Amino acid sequence: MSTQNWEIFELKVCSFLKSHFKGKSGISFVCSGGKNSNEPDIKVFLNGQYSFSIEVKLSPAQAGQFVIEKRGDFYFESERGKNRNCFTKEILEFINTRHISEEVEQSGIKIDCPESLISKWIVEHYRAKHTLYIITSYGPDSNLILLHIEDISKYFECSAVIRRKKSGSRNISQSKVKDVIRELNIHFQSIQVKLNQYQMVKNKLIIETNQHKEIDRNNRYFSQNQYFLSINEPPSEYVVKTLSKTNNVNVVFSLSLKFGMLSTSKEDFNILIRNV
Repeated sequence: MSTQNWEIFELKVCSFLKSHFKGKSGISFVCSGGKNSNEPDIKVFLNGQYSFSIEVKLSPAQAGQFVIEKRGDFYFESERGKNRNCFTKEILEFINTRHISEEVEQSGIKIDCPESLISKWIVEHYRAKHTLYIITSYGPDSNLILLHIEDISKYFECSAVIRRKKSGSRNISQSKVKDVIRELNIHFQSIQVKLNQYQMVKNKLIIETNQHKEIDRNNRYFSQNQYFLSINEPPSEYVVKTLSKTNNVNVVFSLSLKFGMLSTSKEDFNILIRNV
């Protein structure tokens, strides 16, 4: 599977920090995030002792979530939730006063609460992960921007949606390939997409379409949301995944870098030393 842009960007940031601070003041970095959202992206150490963390966010990016459950007409934070946050109650009160009656799907329903409240939740979320800074950019090849988490609202547009999220996915087994391809062809007919070919590669069902642009995310779910097309080689190649039956409703937070934010000079990155 090809490396996604956010992964390329995370590797770029890690490489830059290690190179820039090599041999300086005993500071070192461990890149530990990747696809595990429970781990900070980069841990900063001084003389071998953990000091604080840095999040790497290629804009736009997800910035935390919590699981909710509907009981009667109201939403409550799920007992299974891991991300306790002092601003969660305020967000839920706002959701419940709006009496959202729409069926929550993967595409999500925007939460029109004050952006200041959303940004406070995000800041508190990163405080709990011992994060002091975010490194961001407009693109994987663009210049880096360093900001303190307290400045999130100055640099980012903050938003939140309620949407269903499957708890995980797995590859399609060989015995299921014919059935899955049949369901996929039915789905593709409904959205006017043609399946060019498919093959099993290292236990992954990889398909290729006739499209010259990526299929909209909402149209990548098929067969009553049992399966999902995960991008492999943009814009026409996908890996078919079986989705978990666990289908939680989440409040999902996102960051989008505001227009015109200035890049950070190499010298200004030295502020990290003063915080270890």
